[in-house]
Amino acid sequence: MRKFVSGTVIVAMLFGMFLLWSCEEDQAPSSVGNDKKLNSLIGEWECEANPLNDPNNYTGYLKLEISRDGNFSLYDAEEDSLGISGSIIVLDDSSLQILCADNSEFDPPPIWYNMRTNQIFTYEFKTESKEKLLLTFEDDQTGESSTLIFNKVKK
Repeated sequence: MRKFVSGTVIVAMLFGMFLLWSCEEDQAPSSVGNDKKLNSLIGEWECEANPLNDPNNYTGYLKLEISRDGNFSLYDAEEDSLGISGSIIVLDDSSLQILCADNSEFDPPPIWYNMRTNQIFTYEFKTESKEKLLLTFEDDQTGESSTLIFNKVKK
């Protein structure tokens, strides 16, 4: 009876270890994939003079900086004042989540006036070299969207 109990315990432990190892393997590839997607966003970006779908609104003063750890800041480069900052989580090939610091510095661009501190954006690269980034905010209150166009300055 003693051999049967110790054998059962060993089998149960091995089965438990197998389950833990298989769960870790399932989660690792998605994390690595999202890290690679974040890598293409890292660097300094300058906004083009006008948003894609609002040619009458000037946005050439905006600069976006994204660091390796996923932290970002979007600021007014002409007046050297912070607009929004926080962290970026890449969700998939076309969407990301922006988590902003909720403080007195939260001042999104005027075309994103209904932006929340926790917001989903869509993104795409317009060039093969990933030097032109389109970042789209969709206002869930009005259904309107606004796309800022950024050009990479520094990696």
